[in-house]
Amino acid sequence: MTSKSVEASLLSLLQRTPESRLESTDTLLLEELAYLEEELARAKAAAAEDKAQRVSKLLQNLRDRMRDAINNVEIAMQSNPQGMEWIPYHDETTGQLYYYNAQTGKTQWEKPFSENTQLPFGWTEHISNGVKFYHNRSTGESSYTVPH
Repeated sequence: MTSKSVEASLLSLLQRTPESRLESTDTLLLEELAYLEEELARAKAAAAEDKAQRVSKLLQNLRDRMRDAINNVEIAMQSNPQGMEWIPYHDETTGQLYYYNAQTGKTQWEKPFSENTQLPFGWTEHISNGVKFYHNRSTGESSYTVPH
């Protein structure tokens, strides 16, 4: 019911007898109540739909994070089946892998070397003046990071 129709109904109401005014007022109040109930139902439906959409987005976000965590554990198990000290993660900004040591809390970009990891063919590990490095005798290449 619009404000103009309410005004018109009120003007019409004022021109009636007191008894008919009372009946008309009851009718107007019932119509207004019905209108407000419809508006309330529409508002509740809109709020429920909005809440459902927000919950759906939250659940999808949680599913994505769980999938990523499972993938990280699978990668860690494949790269180091004896132990999971270092866990690979994908950096969301760069998309690159980085490694987290669950025991020390340290993170690094380079794939960690462990006693279980074999060096690529031709590479050997050396220590000079307390500094570890890797050398490939056939190519002459040297590296301070573990070769891949």
